[in-house]
Amino acid sequence: MWLVWQVTHSAFLMGLAAVAESVPYVVAGVSGRKLVAWFGSLGRLAMVDAARAVLVAVVPLVWGSGGRIPVLLRAAAALGCLGAVFDPNLAAFVPELARPEQVQQVTGLMDLTGRLARVAGPASAGLLLLVLPVVGLYGIDALTFAVSAGLMAWLARRGRRGARAAASMPRVAAVRARELLRADVRLLAAIGMHGAGVMAS
Repeated sequence: MWLVWQVTHSAFLMGLAAVAESVPYVVAGVSGRKLVAWFGSLGRLAMVDAARAVLVAVVPLVWGSGGRIPVLLRAAAALGCLGAVFDPNLAAFVPELARPEQVQQVTGLMDLTGRLARVAGPASAGLLLLVLPVVGLYGIDALTFAVSAGLMAWLARRGRRGARAAASMPRVAAVRARELLRADVRLLAAIGMHGAGVMAS
C-alpha cells in the first residue's frame, strides 16, 4: 500500500492494493474450506512460505520494466492468496505445538506478536529505507519468508516422529461454519464483536 501511495499519491489505488490483498481471505473463508484444509500440514505451509519468498524476491526484478502499479496489485493479490491458506492453518497448529494448559497463552502471544509486527514492520521499513534501496527491502522481506519456510519444514520433519501416535487418535469431523455459529450464541456474539471491532479500526 505504501509503495502504491509513493508512486501515485492516489488514495483510491492505495485502497485498491489493500482490497487486492484482502479479497482472497474473504473468498477462502467463505467458500474455500477444502482448499484451506489441504494446506493443513507444516510441510505444505513451508511450501507456501517458500512461494512467498520467491514472489517477494521477484517483484523488484519486474519493477523497472514499467507498469509498476499493475505489478504491485498482482503481487498483493498473489500474497493475499498465499496468506489466506497460511494464516488460518498456522493458528490451528497451536494445540499441536503447545501443551493443553498453554494453548490460551500461546494463542494470546501469537496475537500479540502479530499486532506488534503490524506496528514494528512499517516502522522498521521506514528506518531501513533511509539506508537501503527499495530492492534491498524486498530482499530482506523475501529472506524472512525463506527463514519461515525453513522453520516450518524443520517442524514438519520433527513432527513426523509423533505422527503414528497422532494417527491412532479419533478424527474430528469437519463442521460447517453455520453449524458452529448456531451451536453456541456466545461464539456468534464473540466473533461478531471481533469482526465489528476490526472493521471499525
